Amino acid sequence: MRLLLVYPGPLYSTIDLARGFHKAFQKIEDVKLFSFQFQKSLTYHDFAQKFIFAKDFNPETVTTSASEDILIRILKCRPDWVLFISGLAFPATTWEYVKQLQNDLKHPFKTAVFLTESPYVESWEKGILERVDMAFTTDYGIIDEYKQVNPNLHYIKHAYDPEIHYGTGHPRENEVFFIATGFPERQRLLEEVDWSGIDLQLYGNWMYMTDKSPLFPYLKGENLQNVEAAEKYRNAKIALNIFRTVQWPDDNPKFIEPSKAKSLSPRIYEAMACGSLLFTDWREELDTLPKDSYVLWGDARDLEEKVRYYLSHDAEREGRALAGQKAVEGHTFDARAREILARLKE
Repeated sequence: MRLLLVYPGPLYSTIDLARGFHKAFQKIEDVKLFSFQFQKSLTYHDFAQKFIFAKDFNPETVTTSASEDILIRILKCRPDWVLFISGLAFPATTWEYVKQLQNDLKHPFKTAVFLTESPYVESWEKGILERVDMAFTTDYGIIDEYKQVNPNLHYIKHAYDPEIHYGTGHPRENEVFFIATGFPERQRLLEEVDWSGIDLQLYGNWMYMTDKSPLFPYLKGENLQNVEAAEKYRNAKIALNIFRTVQWPDDNPKFIEPSKAKSLSPRIYEAMACGSLLFTDWREELDTLPKDSYVLWGDARDLEEKVRYYLSHDAEREGRALAGQKAVEGHTFDARAREILARLKE
């Protein structure tokens, strides 16, 4: 099979999924893999248009012109399948051009998308579903609704990269690590916890935090590359997870229906694979993991009490962390790539 893997565009988060799948598909003998590195096209067109147009520069034209580079890539690679990771950064016009190219070429190809943001951006993802031959989503709670748009939809769990996410068995110098987008509900919850005497390390885009927040002293940096985050997990005794509950915060935030958000996030697999003890709130898919492989908390007070308990009980903490590592064994990009390939061959 000739497979064209399309990178998502952003330089964080979703690009890690593309990199993981890239390495995984390269290992499969009957796959001839090509890639379209969308982030590189965006960088090139951004530089070129700023240089050429200067004062008349329009950022929207960067995305449009960069995304249209995929049409040339398809013509050069002659793929059987084009697999988009996320696809959210591609304008609707480019999706239409791809569809036109499908109809015009003598060597036909099919399109698939690996949706990474379900169920947080339903309307955008539904727009993509209308334009592809097959789709994969990482949350099974949205399956029934999305299948009304595209019946050829399948659930694929998130994964980790064992070359990046692994434990060392070395002593862990740091106590609590959390990297995330600082949505208001996450910030409010953490502000209700008394972190005095606890080495909390926050990273990510905490766009609503000011120096007046009690969390501000614990904010150590912004986004990290995945390899850097993995190193933080390896050095942390506890890895914190707070599941997202809003589609996007604004004056009237729309909260996600609990029935649509059931699956685990990449953070779960990555943190546990690195041997850090996972502290998390509840989602349905957690029930597929052994209950002694993570720590479930319910509110701010419960979180604080359990953090302090496990930081002072090393043997119990390390035993649960080891159980967590074992629980996620096999949940790799290699396994997920084989699942996807089997679907593409159907």
